[in-house]
Amino acid sequence: MNKYPILLPLILLSLSVRTIAQSQKGDIILNPQIIVSQWAFRSDSYSSFQHYDIGSSFHYYFSNKLAAGLYVDATYSNYTAKQANTFSRWDYLISISPELHYSFLSSRFSPFLRVRFGEFGYIHQYTDNPAYPIRQRSIGNFLFNLPTIYGLYLGLGCLYSLKNNLAITAQLTSLPLQNGIWENSTVGLGCQFKIH
Repeated sequence: MNKYPILLPLILLSLSVRTIAQSQKGDIILNPQIIVSQWAFRSDSYSSFQHYDIGSSFHYYFSNKLAAGLYVDATYSNYTAKQANTFSRWDYLISISPELHYSFLSSRFSPFLRVRFGEFGYIHQYTDNPAYPIRQRSIGNFLFNLPTIYGLYLGLGCLYSLKNNLAITAQLTSLPLQNGIWENSTVGLGCQFKIH
């Protein structure tokens, strides 16, 4: 498992801290990201797994540090079979989740915490497994996952402002499970724009 993407947020910790105008009450922020998964290009003797993910946070600041909004995500996953007794599968997912954002500092460099809860969207799956009838090889379903204590995506990241309305961000996000294991750990790299 490639652990180097986890180090990316730590790199920004070495950047200098200088006070500038930061997000204020009433600001609207757009933060698109490219998501780097730890399992993005995993391969074994049975199959290879490719994962591509883009997402964006959209927040409204109720105070200088606290914001609420939505997270929109689009994901493509491809499981390619390597052996005759295995089968390929493709997944497409579009989802939206409520999200809270809290900034710890009002400076050029600012760590932040984000919490996503619940997931609503649509997933489409296709497999080339001949055991399924042709009409059942391609199916789509709507997602409606209500928030639970073990369904909260926790994101810890950092922001570095390039100017008053533009910043770069790095965010580590993970999902805690009931057995104490953290799953679906990803790193998101993106830009943040102040649009109001």
